[in-house]
Amino acid sequence: MITVLSPLADLIGRILLSAMFILSGIHGLSDMEGAARYIEAEGIPGELAIVVIITEVGCGSLLLLGFLTRLMAFLLGDSPC
Repeated sequence: MITVLSPLADLIGRILLSAMFILSGIHGLSDMEGAARYIEAEGIPGELAIVVIITEVGCGSLLLLGFLTRLMAFLLGDSPC
C-alpha cells in the first residue's frame, strides 16, 4: 500500500512546494519595491530582487514540471521566501 501512495505523495509535495515559490515570485513582481525592501532586510542587495523573483518563478515552475527536481529544490533551498 505504501509503494502505491509514495508517487502520489511525491507529486502532491512537489505541487505544494512549487506553488509556494511561484506565488511568492508573482507577488514580488506585483510589488517590486516591497520585494526589494524585504530582500534588503534579509541582507541581500535590493538590486538583486529581480534575480530572486526570476529564480523563484523559474525554478518553482521547473520543480512543478518535474524537471531536475533535486537541483531546483537545492537552488530554492536558500531563497528568502
